[in-house]
Amino acid sequence: MNYRHATILANEDLGVSGTKIIDIDIQDPISRITLVHQPVGGSTTILGHPALNITKLELIDGSEVLYSLSGKMGQALNVFNRKHPIVMETDYRVGGTPLVYIDIEFGRFLWDPLLAFDPKKFTNPQLKITWNEAAYDASVSSHGFIVFGHVFDEKRISPIGFLSAKEIKSYVGAAAGYEYTDLPTDYPFRKLILQGELAGSGVRAVIQDIRISEDNDKRIPIDGDIHELRAFLDEMAGDCVENIRATVATTSTTLYCLAHNLASVVQSVDTPDVVPSSGACSGGRFWAEMQTAAGNVQFTLRGQNPHGCIAIPFGYQKDLEDWYDVAKIGSLKLRLLGGPGAASSTTRIALEQLRRY
Repeated sequence: MNYRHATILANEDLGVSGTKIIDIDIQDPISRITLVHQPVGGSTTILGHPALNITKLELIDGSEVLYSLSGKMGQALNVFNRKHPIVMETDYRVGGTPLVYIDIEFGRFLWDPLLAFDPKKFTNPQLKITWNEAAYDASVSSHGFIVFGHVFDEKRISPIGFLSAKEIKSYVGAAAGYEYTDLPTDYPFRKLILQGELAGSGVRAVIQDIRISEDNDKRIPIDGDIHELRAFLDEMAGDCVENIRATVATTSTTLYCLAHNLASVVQSVDTPDVVPSSGACSGGRFWAEMQTAAGNVQFTLRGQNPHGCIAIPFGYQKDLEDWYDVAKIGSLKLRLLGGPGAASSTTRIALEQLRRY
């Protein structure tokens, strides 16, 4: 058997909130680590998407951080890295169990023989999960955490490195104000991920303009308004798809979703009583209401910018040599212009980089 799926953490309820540190005891190279979170809904009063429960997911080796993203940014990166849309399953009914999963991807694709995480190259690799099960629903009754490792077994590989994704900065911006960030020049960039999540608004309400400058404007790889850049960035990122089950009331019911800018919301054909409520379908949420009596409804959503994130890919994503080699750059600065809602949101900046052994 060339590959195997190993259980790193069996299904366990870890409690309301906290931090769990798990030793990575696997010795074989790992292509992907999958975290599965299954909170059991206790009410129909939803505070946000269930991925909100994962405050931070990290892979560490002593004091060294190899991967560090929130649950939402981790899911967004998964969407950006997939050739085909990932179908998320979200259930907002009382007793419903959303299936929240986040992949830490070490290669360009599952079972990439060139890029994988080799535990033997590190002293004491550990997975660190920080969570709050009540973040999306204050009445969550219980939840489960499961962690899988997708491991090379009998197939012998010699990976040259792995993909490392980390948040490098978060801040509260200002409308029409510039924020400057010194980007690291240690490892080549595969992707720059920006999050400007504001309920009921598009990403541009938080991040209006993006600019990267090398060596005091000697070279400017990217510069433009986010609305214009999305014309080609969204195409390269693809769509996110989500099936949502919810109890919809006769008054306007707010439901949260993976897509931040929605292209379409389709309801189940067997519930003709449900109608769209007033308000735009954007900013990671939408509204619906029943005409005569509350009932359960299923929606299928398809859209862009998962959890308010956009991704800027550098080079052809399958070719390691085509990625953004920043080693010879003396100064690399990112400049973001805040949109009208920047002060009402936290802007986050993350990088996916190639780390060689």
